[in-house]
Amino acid sequence: MSVLFSTLLLILFPLNLLIRRRRVKRECILEVDFSHGLKLREHVSGDPITKLLFYNNSMSIFEFFTCLEKAGLDKRVSGLVCYLGNGSYVTTLGLAAIQELRESITNFSRKGKFTCCFSNSFGEGFNGIFAYYLATAFEQVYLQPSGELNFAGLIIEQPFVKRFLEKLGLVPYLESRKEYKNMKNLFTETKFTDEHKEAVAGVLEVVIQEITDEIIARRRIAPEDLKKLIEGIFLSSEEAKKWKLIDDAIYLHQFYELDFIRNRNLLFLQHYYKNPRDFSLMIPKCVYKRVHSYFPWLARRLLGSPRVALIYLRGSILTGKGVPGRTSGSDCVSKALLSACEDERISAILLRVDTGGGSYVASDAISAVVAYAAQTAKKPVVVSMGNVAASGGYFVSCRCSRIVAHPLTLTGSIGVVFGKFGTTQLWNKLGVDWDDLNTHENATFFTGIF
Repeated sequence: MSVLFSTLLLILFPLNLLIRRRRVKRECILEVDFSHGLKLREHVSGDPITKLLFYNNSMSIFEFFTCLEKAGLDKRVSGLVCYLGNGSYVTTLGLAAIQELRESITNFSRKGKFTCCFSNSFGEGFNGIFAYYLATAFEQVYLQPSGELNFAGLIIEQPFVKRFLEKLGLVPYLESRKEYKNMKNLFTETKFTDEHKEAVAGVLEVVIQEITDEIIARRRIAPEDLKKLIEGIFLSSEEAKKWKLIDDAIYLHQFYELDFIRNRNLLFLQHYYKNPRDFSLMIPKCVYKRVHSYFPWLARRLLGSPRVALIYLRGSILTGKGVPGRTSGSDCVSKALLSACEDERISAILLRVDTGGGSYVASDAISAVVAYAAQTAKKPVVVSMGNVAASGGYFVSCRCSRIVAHPLTLTGSIGVVFGKFGTTQLWNKLGVDWDDLNTHENATFFTGIF
């Protein structure tokens, strides 16, 4: 009886996903609305209730990439249109994420599908270079006549709070290893040190070079002309069209009346169906094992070829469980890695890293399990780096079988920062007196009152 129940569950679970699928009509055009529609996230919970309550109208970057990959092979899909609004949302995605979107879009167009986008303005009171950078992935770019193309170069503004801490009465006692571990400088300096300046300037140089190279290649503009335009900051829609940075200046309703869009079936990308077999790993392992033991041919037929486990390491790395979607707890990440090692359906592990680091102890715990998976369990672990894979994120990545990153992924920054803040002066200003008793002289080592 239990075997029958497990078999039915294995069959009905994908069937439920089929029922919820949106129908895709012929001559369908996929639509992406970055103005007030689709929200892209590094990770979206696979739980349907959680997704409905907290991630409605959201997609992960992986899902975006997968949908466009499938749509490129779908004969019913003829193209992709995108509404960027004023480009403000795109600036929040991160540079490596924008590069991933660009890669997805250009791969889609290489399969014989048309792509075009519309923006009210590339920046409205802010720098629009990142939004335009994404727009150049599309074959055709349209801008509202009253809109602008705001090129303003790049800037990194860094606050240094040393004098603020002095006014509060907080004294930083920090040590770092070594000179390029710049986090300490935020509390102990009033401006960039030479090493800090070298590191930040190097990042700016690489980023602007990568962006301008892509714009030059896609819009076929001379490098010296683009440099002059960026130095000029503001470009009207007429000027942008003159320099062939856009294809035409029209309004949104005119955009949707273009010959290759009008009278076509528009379908939001997030509603584009996914193959239910992609969700086979959500079937409980105990159900899979029970069915596989009695009907191996059925399990193989329904679940197909071996699978790759996708595990996320994002947010600050901490010991313990962490906060889902915000931090990565070493216990949870290690458990997920070990579970993938034990699951016979899993042939490899894809570790998505998007973190600036955190606890060394937590990073080391995860790193040890990664090494176990790659060396002892014989399951290749491939790292896909997102916007940031620095410090502890890079430390964990080093133990993997292979590392893949984008040109604009911020990575490296190996080193540690350790210390505390002395609070005695603050308490004196507030009129608070402290006294203590201890069993050993070194018991005061971690306290800020001394």
